[in-house]
Amino acid sequence: MNDNADDGSRERLLARIAALLWAVVIALTVTFFYFASSLCITILLAAFLAILAEPLVALLERLHLPRSASAALVIVLGMILVSATLYVFYDRGTAFIDTLPQYTEKIRRAIEPVTKQIQRLQENAGKLNPAPSQKKVPEVRGNDTPSWPSYLARGVGSVGGAIVIACVVPFLTFFMLVRKDHIYDWLCATFATTTDVPKFVTRVSRMVRGFAGGNLIVGSLMAAVTIGVLLAIRMDVAAALGMASGLLNLMPFLGVVLASVVPLLAATLQFSTAGPFLIIG
Repeated sequence: MNDNADDGSRERLLARIAALLWAVVIALTVTFFYFASSLCITILLAAFLAILAEPLVALLERLHLPRSASAALVIVLGMILVSATLYVFYDRGTAFIDTLPQYTEKIRRAIEPVTKQIQRLQENAGKLNPAPSQKKVPEVRGNDTPSWPSYLARGVGSVGGAIVIACVVPFLTFFMLVRKDHIYDWLCATFATTTDVPKFVTRVSRMVRGFAGGNLIVGSLMAAVTIGVLLAIRMDVAAALGMASGLLNLMPFLGVVLASVVPLLAATLQFSTAGPFLIIG
């Protein structure tokens, strides 16, 4: 009986130790991913792009082009495409920022009657129920507004990190594409006893490509529908606004709001009736 009791207490102790060790491992893993978030994002983004680019590299290989040259060509073409897209969006963004004063002035004129009515109601309410005079207490204001160097120093870190990631990702993607067979062999040698590596790699590749392709199809359909609606109400630059709205709609949570705000703001410069705004909304 004593031996059975000792065995039971020993098993409970080992179970508690194992649970404690798992908690420590999970805490260390979360801490690592928190402090090494930039590294993790870089590796995951490079792997994501490598999976998407692999079919193109394989196609060029079948055309008797060396794998290293195929990977380099795909990476260079991808960088040119991304740079051109960023340039177009930057150009459109600066043009939109230049027209912001026109939006604000028109919105101010549109809501001016409402604000005047509210002011009159406040004045009438004040006359009916005058507030008792209160003794003024001297206010002490501290200069809590940070200076512009602090804003500059605060923003350099995030911008610098994004630039580093943007510079490292193409090289890391190229390395993953060129060393695909070696990475696959390493995965098989490391996880062969616990995971069916070929099935895992196939399913992950199919999932990533399906995710990217599905989002591309959804964004294109949303852009086409939005362009059609904006053309139907004869809105200016309908194509550019529809494309921007369709792409913004893919963003989680805030996408549907941003996809509506962009054409609605542009409509304030062209329409003065409520019909077009309701259609866009």
